[in-house]
Amino acid sequence: MYEDLERDLKRHTKVIKASFSKRKLEVLQYSYKSVQENGNKDADCNVFIEIASIGKKDVKLEEQMELSFFDDSAESGNADKEDAIERWIDEDVEIVVNIYDELGEIILSESEYLLAFKYEGYDTVKILLSLDGQTLKLAKSAKIFCR
Repeated sequence: MYEDLERDLKRHTKVIKASFSKRKLEVLQYSYKSVQENGNKDADCNVFIEIASIGKKDVKLEEQMELSFFDDSAESGNADKEDAIERWIDEDVEIVVNIYDELGEIILSESEYLLAFKYEGYDTVKILLSLDGQTLKLAKSAKIFCR
C-alpha cells in the first residue's frame, strides 16, 4: 500500500558516511517497510540498515558475512564478550535515523544499538519509526548516522 512512499523516502535519505567510517563501519543497504497489518492503513514503518566492518583484521567483506569468530558456546549465549570487542568494535554504537517533514524540520529521531559483544563484523539493525501511524505520509527525507 505504501511502496511508493517507501521508495521516495529511500531516495531522499542521506547516510552520513563519515560517522560510520570513523568507527570502521559502512552501511551496505537500507530500506523502509510499512508495518501495516491485516489491511489497516498504518503508515508507520521499520527501517532495516545493513552494516559491515571495513578495514578490520584484514578480512574482506565477502568473508565477513560468512565468518563467525565464536566457537559453539556462542550459540548458547556464552560467547566471550571481550573477544568480540577486541575483534570488531571497541564499544556499542548507536545507529540513529532522523526523519524530516516537507519544511526540513526534524519530526522524529529514533535509534538502536549495535552491541559490541554481539557484533561479528556484519549485522542488520531494525528501527521502528512511529508517528501515530503517519510516518510514511509525513516523512519527506531522512538521515542515517551513528554515534
